[in-house]
Amino acid sequence: MKLRHLYLVFCLLGLLLPYSQFVPWIIEHHALNMPLFMRDLFANRISAFFALDVIVSAIVLLVFIGYSFRRSFARSAAFSLFAASRARPDSWFKTETMTTDDFRKLALSFPEAVESAHMHHPDFRVCGKIFATLGYPDENSAVVKLTPDEQRDLVRSDPNIFQAVKGAWGRRGNTSIHLPAAKIEIGREALSAAWRNTAPKRLAQTR
Repeated sequence: MKLRHLYLVFCLLGLLLPYSQFVPWIIEHHALNMPLFMRDLFANRISAFFALDVIVSAIVLLVFIGYSFRRSFARSAAFSLFAASRARPDSWFKTETMTTDDFRKLALSFPEAVESAHMHHPDFRVCGKIFATLGYPDENSAVVKLTPDEQRDLVRSDPNIFQAVKGAWGRRGNTSIHLPAAKIEIGREALSAAWRNTAPKRLAQTR
């Protein structure tokens, strides 16, 4: 049985089993009588135990979902606005394009960023994890570690600069930058996103 089928089975059980008790109770009392419902819910210590367990778990889950949604929404919205700004006419007049030295200086400007190398290509790491690579897939390109959503936004906004790298690596969000076509500000924002995606939370929250 595939994992998604197992999830489906548990979802159905989680829906059908509780309602197999709840619906007959409503039919028996002809309506959802809240005072009576609360009385029966806490009729004894065992039922109160399960009731409180479910209530507290639901509150924790809702708080966690709300917090995660706010963080991901704010981050995605900010990055989408940046991607959209690339199409504004005022960006057309910025002619300061990026060189490999510019990319290196920007990458090393982030907290605890260091230069290393793998497979004969310079890379840039934070706390031992790679967030950018220089000279791949060719000497005029670099790669940044984005999320799939960030990658999609940038590729759509300017496919002459951004492209997903080939294979599974690209499907996970790794994105190539054609440096001669990229403005320095574009490279800075892409590197900033890559650094935040890779840095530990204690660092990522500082920028």
